[in-house]
Amino acid sequence: DQATARVQVANVPLSWASGVVKTGTFGGELTGGTLELTLRSIADVTATTTKPIAARGISATLNGQPKLKNLDLLANFTATKKDNAITYDVRELQATQGATALAKVEVTGTAELGGKPAFSAKGHLQADAAALMQQPAIASYASLSRGNIDASFEANVGQTIQANATVRAQGLMAKQGNRPLG
Repeated sequence: DQATARVQVANVPLSWASGVVKTGTFGGELTGGTLELTLRSIADVTATTTKPIAARGISATLNGQPKLKNLDLLANFTATKKDNAITYDVRELQATQGATALAKVEVTGTAELGGKPAFSAKGHLQADAAALMQQPAIASYASLSRGNIDASFEANVGQTIQANATVRAQGLMAKQGNRPLG
């Protein structure tokens, strides 16, 4: 299919979201990326990044509580909505803070909208757990001075929940007492 439209994003401040989320303040900006839209019909639309969407310096405060601080994101994906079904392939979602890699996710799946919503996801996550725990939303749980997580997962959620995950932790070091955790 040939793209119906191409949207290039550059230098879009995220502060506009503060007007949409009344209890929030947002900072940072969408710094670049290209999204191609293919409209086969009003009920059959695909969005594909041909240049990853990037956002820099993201900050978010909700109800006066800081949630994100100086976060950079990079997203490369394809998503299709056909009638009440969505299929997606997130080839790369990276979260960094400056030169520090916080997390990287790759995930594919489906979502069924409508009467009985359901979704499936299969993917892989890599995270620097200690660095990620410095983000304000989870900083109160920060118990690690270092450590990495590597996880593969598969989940199906509908009337029942079925999930499998393999999680490997390496180099975990507790903040308190600077003790290795395995």
